[in-house]
Amino acid sequence: MPKTPAAPTVPDWSRRLKLRHLDVFRALVESSSLTAAAESMHLTQPALSHWLRELEDAVGTPLLIRGRRMRLTPAGEVFLRHARRMLGDVERTRADVAAVGAAGIGPVG
Repeated sequence: MPKTPAAPTVPDWSRRLKLRHLDVFRALVESSSLTAAAESMHLTQPALSHWLRELEDAVGTPLLIRGRRMRLTPAGEVFLRHARRMLGDVERTRADVAAVGAAGIGPVG
């Protein structure tokens, strides 16, 4: 009997990933500064640093090079591309669900 291919597995770190991690990462990249990102997100610098450390520990590789200005590592560039896409998908989903709710469309079926 032929074997069916196994379903792709989701890496353990992605199960612990929160939208907040993506949002914090995006804010860090866009501001290039821990101080500016913390201010824009209404967080303390230590809290923001903790979020970044938690994200990098989960992913297993540095995403940003710390310095006067934060810079993306090659892994960070890849992660940013996907983070922006995921956050965009979440926003589009929110808008679509809100539109359906506003239209008064009830349960289907």
